[in-house]
Amino acid sequence: MKRLISFSMLLLLAIALLSACRESRSGLITGTGHVYRSSGECTGWFIHSDAGREYELLDLAPEFQKNQLRVRFALKVRSDAVSVCMRGDIVNVVAIRRL
Repeated sequence: MKRLISFSMLLLLAIALLSACRESRSGLITGTGHVYRSSGECTGWFIHSDAGREYELLDLAPEFQKNQLRVRFALKVRSDAVSVCMRGDIVNVVAIRRL
C-alpha cells in the first residue's frame, strides 16, 4: 500500500512539473512564472518559468516590467534573433497577464 501511495505522489509531481510550461501545436510556449530584470553585462527582461526554463523577452510592455511579477504567458520563439545574454530562448510576448 505504501508503494502505491509513493508511486501516486511521484506521478502527480511529474504531471504538475510537465504541465507548468509547454509548447503548443502552433509553436507557442505557454505557462506560468515570474518576470525579472537581469543586470550587469547583460541587461534585459526575462521570464523564469515554473518549469525551470528561462526566456529572454524582446518586447515586454512597460506595465509588466516589475521584478518578481507572477504571470501567465504565451511566447513565440525567435530563431532569427541573437543576444549576448546567452540565457534561455529569445522570445516575443504573444500574451501575458498578471497572476
